[in-house]
Amino acid sequence: MNLGLTLKELRQSNLTRECFELILQKQPGHPMAGVNLAKFYLEQNDPTAAETACRSVLEVHPTHAEALLNLGVALQSLNRTLDAIAAYEEIVAHHPDYPDRQFNLALSELMAGRWQSGWQHYEARWGTDNPVFTAKHPHIQNWNGESLAGKRLLFFAEQGYGDTLQFCRFAPMLASGGATVIIECQPGLKSLLQSIPNFEQVVEQGETIPEVDYKLPMMSAPLVFGITPENIPIGANGRYLTAPAAEGIHSDGRLKVGLVWADRDRSVLNNRSLPSAMLLKLFQQTEGLIEWFSLQKDEPAEAAEIITTTPNVTRTASQITDFESTAQLVNAMDLVVTIDTAMANLAVVLGQRTWVMLAHSPDWRWMLQRDDSPWYPNSRLFRQPTPGDWDSVIRQIRAELSRLAGS
Repeated sequence: MNLGLTLKELRQSNLTRECFELILQKQPGHPMAGVNLAKFYLEQNDPTAAETACRSVLEVHPTHAEALLNLGVALQSLNRTLDAIAAYEEIVAHHPDYPDRQFNLALSELMAGRWQSGWQHYEARWGTDNPVFTAKHPHIQNWNGESLAGKRLLFFAEQGYGDTLQFCRFAPMLASGGATVIIECQPGLKSLLQSIPNFEQVVEQGETIPEVDYKLPMMSAPLVFGITPENIPIGANGRYLTAPAAEGIHSDGRLKVGLVWADRDRSVLNNRSLPSAMLLKLFQQTEGLIEWFSLQKDEPAEAAEIITTTPNVTRTASQITDFESTAQLVNAMDLVVTIDTAMANLAVVLGQRTWVMLAHSPDWRWMLQRDDSPWYPNSRLFRQPTPGDWDSVIRQIRAELSRLAGS
């Protein structure tokens, strides 16, 4: 077992798998060998094999909590959301205090549109061992629905940039309840978030927090306000942040399309980045119709040559200093095409027409089996029909671009 875990740290994938499989051959249903094999397969983006590994444990140990938990993760990765929920609920019956069960259950419930229970279970994130969910501002009292009249409330970012852009929309609702709202955000977002109406101050993480009476994490706001797909505050034309359009963006009458194709994780197994070779397929046959603008802050090295040698692509990285400068570029476009990164959230909250390229098993916020989003009415979703199939996504986007440019 320890040899397998060590080999995993050394990225010796074949030998890692062989170690765990050898244990299972000698001791069928060995709990930790099966669980570690399942985790290995999940990291290799092979949820089908992970499901098999978990079920081999459950045949011998039918209530094993970690096997059920990883089974749920595997099933969710296969978009079998209701089966994943059933696996997590099975943990409840036998291990009601198991820490990660409620949080993983929440992600599946939110994906399935079961938001009332999903938001409640999402609060369990603070009980997990994920360092992202370390308690913040412990000296400030949590707001639990008390009257906000005459009170000062810290509404703070807790996770990624995209999460902040998505959930900062609730600040005006807190203000309308009588609160004086102070927003805390990640570095780089401050100037853009100052366009939110009805707040007193925006501070960046690390800056001094003014005296306040209560605090509320941004991603707890949907629970407080009882948010469902039918009552999400979306702003006028989907816009609740504003910025002027960047000057000097020209296209000679062609459609101006901003593009982001990779997030910060450049690993082979990352499902939020297009392989660089896909850029050529995306740019093919669009030279006379479209002027592409790369809105990628840090271009992967292997993509740089493609970008620089494609005549109808303009690089904008030198103009990007923070989210406000990015927002100005976004507002100068006719359309933004992006992978599922913070850009997907930024473009839509600015009211920009946005096409989002999604992996087969996407983040919970995009839900399943729909090409739109209740969070973002000006978005259109392009999903992989099968895991890893970016070709189909690119073909569909090219066809839609041709129609749009032609009209």
